[in-house]
Amino acid sequence: MRENICEATLSVLRILWSHRVNSINLGLKIGDVWIFFVTIL
Repeated sequence: MRENICEATLSVLRILWSHRVNSINLGLKIGDVWIFFVTIL
């Protein structure tokens, strides 16, 4: 389960890196979601 989540996170990070417009704001939002998922798991 965690491996799939890690792979999904890496793919999202690649997308953000290739589209760096507002990447900081998006990164902060994704960081909040990531913390949310880690808290649940």
